[in-house]
Amino acid sequence: MPPEFVQPQDGKDKQDGELAASARWLARWGEHDRPWRITYLGDDRYCHQSHCLRVRAQQADFLFTCKPESHATLYEWVGDFERNEQLGRVVQARRVGKKHFTDTYRDAHQVPLRNTDDAVMANWLERLAIDAALDDVQRVIGEENAGTTGNRYRLISENKMSLTPFFIQSAESSN
Repeated sequence: MPPEFVQPQDGKDKQDGELAASARWLARWGEHDRPWRITYLGDDRYCHQSHCLRVRAQQADFLFTCKPESHATLYEWVGDFERNEQLGRVVQARRVGKKHFTDTYRDAHQVPLRNTDDAVMANWLERLAIDAALDDVQRVIGEENAGTTGNRYRLISENKMSLTPFFIQSAESSN
């Protein structure tokens, strides 16, 4: 995929941001990539209403992290699901070399991204990795973050997900 650079636009002195570059990229390449039903990945800066709608307009899926401090409504809903014991939960053991981990996946379906009537409804997934030898808790997004501890970011996705690590299943293919 070709890059889209952060740069001054239309005579502006100041550079635009990653979000504006991403919007330009979607406008330029989204239609071209539509047949492949791409899943877009991004951090918390991409996980908001307007950008999720841009991705949906391209008939694509997304997998974005979302911080509790920037998605209060979503986490209120997740908290309600947790209190009512309605969160999905799968526990799996895995081994990386000589290390043993217990991964706990929790998920909630159709939670709002913000507190409005037109909010994007998305699915939420969290992976909690516990190193058996160290009894050290890691909240991780993917294997690239497995070495960090105390990461409290979580995933949000428009897709229905299989709770096998890192396998994303689109809503259309789950029937």
